[in-house]
Amino acid sequence: MADLATIAEALVTAFPGAREPVLGADEAEARALIVYEDMTKVRFDLQLEYWRVELPDYQSIGIPAYKLIGSQFDPDAPVDSPDVYKAAGPGLNCGNLLRLSKACKVGRAIVKKEWPNTFATRLRDPNDHLAVVEELLWLGYWQPVKDLRRSFKQSEESKKNIDWRFNCCSQVINLEVKYRRRDWVGIVDGPYFSRDFDSYFEDCEGKFGPQKDGELNIVGVSTLASPDDGLRRTIERFLKTHPYVDAIILWSFHAPNGESPEIHSRQADLIKLLFTGGDSEDRLRISPIRHLWRKSEERRALRPAELPAEIVQKES
Repeated sequence: MADLATIAEALVTAFPGAREPVLGADEAEARALIVYEDMTKVRFDLQLEYWRVELPDYQSIGIPAYKLIGSQFDPDAPVDSPDVYKAAGPGLNCGNLLRLSKACKVGRAIVKKEWPNTFATRLRDPNDHLAVVEELLWLGYWQPVKDLRRSFKQSEESKKNIDWRFNCCSQVINLEVKYRRRDWVGIVDGPYFSRDFDSYFEDCEGKFGPQKDGELNIVGVSTLASPDDGLRRTIERFLKTHPYVDAIILWSFHAPNGESPEIHSRQADLIKLLFTGGDSEDRLRISPIRHLWRKSEERRALRPAELPAEIVQKES
């Protein structure tokens, strides 16, 4: 477990090499303390590491991250493992320390006494930890949240619960958060990548029931690839065939033009009044990815015999 001084240094200087830090010194030190305390409480072994990123102006910065030992994402996974898991980086097989610190802050401010102990098992799970962080961060994207309920059964006919139910400016919102780590492939495969298939939202099936008294049923999606027409068609079909879902909000980690989150809903104007989209820190998403060489047009990793000769020579 990293000590408090090490965590504080990582947050105070984030991102090392950048022209200015993301957080003020007082805020960074305060967050370091709550991260240290919260991760100690849940017995999460916080081991820090840095990922280097070359920005377009040749400025090199370090992303303060922490390991998720045992993650299913691993570039060195066995040959027969699915290609989609053969990648690494903050948001895949490790976490972003800044995002964890913000999640801990949101947890204390909004979830209150249920944070962090109620989430201990999930936080220690390397394949569920990042989903917990996203669920917490999505709470912070709204106007002030009141009357929060966690793991709420919105549909009496379903055995499934939604992540959150809360009151926002006198509007009741039922929110389910999905983190699509596997979408990283879209950054590499580009036009050969598709999310134009209905199973993209199969894990949302049965989550919601009939809306009551003007409540809003919303799915929030964090994705590692920018929204495209194929995904928008999938969303359109899903909303048309699932009348109990009022909206889907998409937020991409890799939006090259800095696009705002997309709100897909017949009530988009109302939701825009309630959904702030977070602050400048929330919109600062830098996620380097290390992955196998790919044959994008065939949606697969290169086989050893297909590697460029110069790569093979360097490795031999």
